[in-house]
Amino acid sequence: MLAAPHQLAPTLSLEAPFAIALAQPSDRAGRFLSRNERAELGLVVNGPRRADWCAGRLAAKRSVAAVTGIGQLASIELRGRPGAAPTAISHDCTGMARALPLALSLTHCDGFGAAVASATFARVGIDLEREWTVAPSHTRYFLTDAERAVAAEIGPTAMWTLKEAAWKALGCGDDTFFTAIELCCTPGGQVRAVSVFGAEIAATSRLSMPWPGFVLAVVALTGDLQ
Repeated sequence: MLAAPHQLAPTLSLEAPFAIALAQPSDRAGRFLSRNERAELGLVVNGPRRADWCAGRLAAKRSVAAVTGIGQLASIELRGRPGAAPTAISHDCTGMARALPLALSLTHCDGFGAAVASATFARVGIDLEREWTVAPSHTRYFLTDAERAVAAEIGPTAMWTLKEAAWKALGCGDDTFFTAIELCCTPGGQVRAVSVFGAEIAATSRLSMPWPGFVLAVVALTGDLQ
């Protein structure tokens, strides 16, 4: 079952050393952007996409701050990478920049954003979707028989978000189909391992509703290929 909606604190705990952070349309994300980030935002023309971009970046900065202890969000810069989550950079009082040694994943949907950062595990993924995004009849296209049994309990959109989060954690490209990945779950939807092309990796997960009508999933890979 999904966890109940949280009070909308900007940062939530998964379990140490993870931090999940949220952002919503009413947040003033633009005040925390660096000059480079403003230039990157300027390339995003579509209005709704700009709102999504800002929400994802603000959530990411909040998650990075929670993991690193950095007090000023404006001192954190996110540098975009094609096909991957941004690299987190910190700027000290002298203007010196350094890459932060952490794993980061972010997501956004309809102006809402979420992110997860980890200082220990190198592979994490997160996904946010509207609750009724995936119709039950569509699960045959991306779920295995075992996954469909879990989806019957937690819902098809929840299963989609878990699988999307695992896909991100694995660092898969567009050439990796969802059917190449299988989530090994408990009956309640807790991911204990992820199988990719038959090789299994130990994992942990969190599934929740951060806002009414939204489903949020986080998957962290905690082991090596078996």
